[in-house]
Amino acid sequence: MIKAVSNLIAEEKVIGWFDGRMEFGPRALGARTIIGDARSPKMQATMNIKIKFREGFRPFAPSVLFEKVSDYLK
Repeated sequence: MIKAVSNLIAEEKVIGWFDGRMEFGPRALGARTIIGDARSPKMQATMNIKIKFREGFRPFAPSVLFEKVSDYLK
């Protein structure tokens, strides 16, 4: 499953991921997430406008392994 999901992310697809218990509401955290390729210049607009139905200026916070931070962030 991880290989399939990573291939979809590389194809600039948006992934809805949940595991375990479900939560309800716009501020529910922990057991669900939306995953997209942070390298894609289109991904922020795709998620904000088409999926989350909110303003296009809202930023996202990438998740990066501590050992790989310098590979992706300055």
